[in-house]
Amino acid sequence: MKDQSNHLRIFWLPLILLIIHSIDEVVTGFPNWATEYFGTTTLPFFIYTHIPVLVLVFLSSFFAARNKGGEFWRILATAWAVQFVANGLFHIGTSIISKEFTPGILTAVLLLLPLSFLFIRRVLSSKLLSKKQFYLSSAIGIVLYTLAAISLSFEGSIDWMLKT
Repeated sequence: MKDQSNHLRIFWLPLILLIIHSIDEVVTGFPNWATEYFGTTTLPFFIYTHIPVLVLVFLSSFFAARNKGGEFWRILATAWAVQFVANGLFHIGTSIISKEFTPGILTAVLLLLPLSFLFIRRVLSSKLLSKKQFYLSSAIGIVLYTLAAISLSFEGSIDWMLKT
């Protein structure tokens, strides 16, 4: 039981990564950068869209880290880690394509990618999820990432619709 509790602590990692990476993106000006490349993304919009994500990641981490945490929460917490891998690759790719610093790239490269891979490895090696559950987590993580990417231009679309 104690050994299982030690393994379950890993499920707090997605929440920690989200908080650190989001702070990095705010401090380094991600909303302004995203506006230049993807459409209007103001700081308030960035913060408001991160609040429900923060709540969902917190709930995922909290319930997945419990001894009696259900498979659903472990799958969802792992999906966040997969989403962070995609986010990290986004930062690297956009930095290469734009040939400039992408706000958030430091935490993406130094934390999101290596710690998300560590998280995934630990979840699989500790058998906290089956391979089938991990594949489901991966699919959910890609959907979450896609929704996050779409939201980059969503505020600009709202502004455009309100003006017409």
